Order: sequence, then C-alpha cells, then structure tokens
Amino acid sequence: MRQLQTLRQAVDESALDEAQKEKIRAELLESETVLRRMVADARRDPAKADVVLLELRAFQTKRRGTMPDLLPPDQYKAVGGRDMSIGIQLSVLASDPRRFAQTLEGFGLTPEQKAKIDPAVKRMADGVERMKVELDRAKGARARMERLMDWTDELYSLATETRSQIRSALTPEQRDRFDKG
Repeated sequence: MRQLQTLRQAVDESALDEAQKEKIRAELLESETVLRRMVADARRDPAKADVVLLELRAFQTKRRGTMPDLLPPDQYKAVGGRDMSIGIQLSVLASDPRRFAQTLEGFGLTPEQKAKIDPAVKRMADGVERMKVELDRAKGARARMERLMDWTDELYSLATETRSQIRSALTPEQRDRFDKG
C-alpha cells in the first residue's frame, strides 16, 4: 500500500494534466481499497493469511499492467522515476531524519526556511525514536510483528508528511533540485 501512496504522490507532483491525474488517482484508490481489505482479512483470521497472500500477489500482478495503459510511455517513465525518487527520499528520511536534513544544507536555506523545516524534522526524529521504544517494549513474537506492521504504516505516514512540509518550505528552484534527489 505504501507503494501506491508513493505513486499517488509522484502523480500529484507530476506535470500531468488534471484529467490524467484524476484518472490515475481513481485507479490507485481502488487498488488501495482492495489491498486494505485483504490485509484486514488476514489480520482478522491469521489462519487464512497464506491464502490472502496468494490473492494479494495475484491482484498486484493483475494491476501492474494498468499504469502503462493509462499514460503515454514518456509520461509513464517520468512518473515512475519520480515514484522511485520519492521512495528513496522517504526511506532515508525514515531511517535517519537528522542526517536527511543535513543533505539540505547545500540548498542555501534561509533562516525562515530552516524555521519551517527544523520542527518537521524534529517531529520525524522523535516519532522514529518513540516507535523504536514501543517496538522494543512489545512482548512476544506476534505482538512485535503486529506492532511492526503498525509502526511501518505510521512511519511511512510521518515521513510523507515531513517530506511534504520540507517541499513546501523550498523555493521552486530548490524544490526542483530536491525532487531530482
């Protein structure tokens, strides 16, 4: 599901026209809804998890061919590259928020920009630390696994929010540089 969310961000940040974006958003929302239902089914009845996993893989394989049909090849390639770049940024941001913020030092940030970015990065770093502590406190393999699944979704949401806050504080030129990674 995080892949769909990252792809949605890539589409939103792309140069596609609004009609194309809306068409793709609808496809992504439909896929995400189905996947969330499958995950909920597996959590409700762990005995069916293997069957649900097979259904999930079949669904993803079937849907994989949908995106290329929605866009011309050059736009599909551009959105795919943007999707990959966002995924990398989110992974780095989630693993070490303060180090990620250090990569922005070469952007010539103004004091006003730093004042907007620093609190977002601090919230991210605090969230990562809190989640690690919660995961360490979980008792038993099943509790740790459930917490890890929740933690992953929460971490991704927090990283996405932080990334958006960073982007919104940048000038258009800085944003272009940021987007290129």
